[in-house]
Amino acid sequence: MRIVIIGSGRLGSRLASLFTKRGDSVLMVEQNESKFMYIEDRQGIEFLAGNGADDNIIRDALKKPADIVIVATGNDYTNILISQKIKLLDKTIRIITRLFDVSLATVYTELGIEILCPTSLTIDALLKMPGIS
Repeated sequence: MRIVIIGSGRLGSRLASLFTKRGDSVLMVEQNESKFMYIEDRQGIEFLAGNGADDNIIRDALKKPADIVIVATGNDYTNILISQKIKLLDKTIRIITRLFDVSLATVYTELGIEILCPTSLTIDALLKMPGIS
C-alpha cells in the first residue's frame, strides 16, 4: 500500500514508522524540512519538503498513485484546505484528516473526507471508563 502523510509532527512521524514496519510505502510531506531529522526510524520513508497546501507539492506527492492520504498538520483549517485540494485533484483517493474542532468534522464527512477527531475520541474513551459513565 502507498500512503502519503502530510505533516510530520508526533502523529505523522509515528504513523510513518508504523506503516513502513508493516511493509507499506510511505511519503511524508513537511514544510519544515528540519522535522524530518526527528523521525526515529527513517528507513523506507520518502520525504518531500514543501508546503502541503501548495498545489505543486500536492501534485508531486501524488505523482505515484496513493491508496491513502493522511492529512495531519497542526492546524485544522490547513488540514481542511489540503483535503479539499486533494479531493478536487483525485475524487477516488481515500483521505483521512485529523481535526481537533468537533464542529468542523460533520461538514467535511459530508464532503467524503474521513475525519479523525482526537477530541471526540478522547471524550468517547473517557465516558467509557469505569466510574465516569
